Amino acid sequence: MRASAVLVLTLAGLVLAGCGAPVGPEGRNQLLQANQAYVRGDDNTAIAVSTTFLQQNEHSLEAAEGYYIRGLARERAKQTDAARSDFTSALKLSKRKDLTTRIHFELGNIAFDCGDQNTAQSEYAQVVAEGPKNQPPTDEAMYRLGHIMQCQGKWRQADEYFDKLMHNFPGSAPAKLAANRVRAVRWSIQVGAYRDDRSGRQLEASLRRDGFAPREDRELRNGQLLRLIRVGSYATYDAANADLPRAQQHSSDACIVAAR
Repeated sequence: MRASAVLVLTLAGLVLAGCGAPVGPEGRNQLLQANQAYVRGDDNTAIAVSTTFLQQNEHSLEAAEGYYIRGLARERAKQTDAARSDFTSALKLSKRKDLTTRIHFELGNIAFDCGDQNTAQSEYAQVVAEGPKNQPPTDEAMYRLGHIMQCQGKWRQADEYFDKLMHNFPGSAPAKLAANRVRAVRWSIQVGAYRDDRSGRQLEASLRRDGFAPREDRELRNGQLLRLIRVGSYATYDAANADLPRAQQHSSDACIVAAR
């Protein structure tokens, strides 16, 4: 759900246009090559070329872009600590608001993926406060903030983020995800989703034997009515997660969902 590569293309275009760029043609070409390598999925080349650029231009105005591109490639290559270090360096050097916003977003993503919700919340909040109101990555940051609020059992605060997201970014992918979660008031475990009654009844019977109190919600998806077999009502995500392994004994597809 990330749009970082689009920004990298923009950055390269700005450098090539000579917007306050003290680096020479070779340095500009290196940034462009690093960007192109990242966009086509060649992380090793993106890292190598941006590293060469930084070695030769570490004190330039464009060093922030070099660290940012290398951070993106390292993040995708699962070099999490190195990516975090690059984004932190980029943040210290960045003089451009759009780049600074993107850096905060990526630092938030790393923290979120590592389970550090407090840091993720802080980084995403800066994106929402300082970033463009109607452009990415503000939409994704709003969705992640809503998710974090729900995990903490702060349902009203989550709705505020989701409502603003749907209003400012109608029809976007994050807005569609928010529409499925807004007005939720609890966490639940969805153990199965079935089109036929027989399979649903069999699962419910199995869950009751294990001490669960299953309930059935119905939802129209892609023109088909599904029976959603769910158990539990939890105020926080952690509470639901504690029961998840037991529910997964009945179905490997069991997952935690926000419920109304």
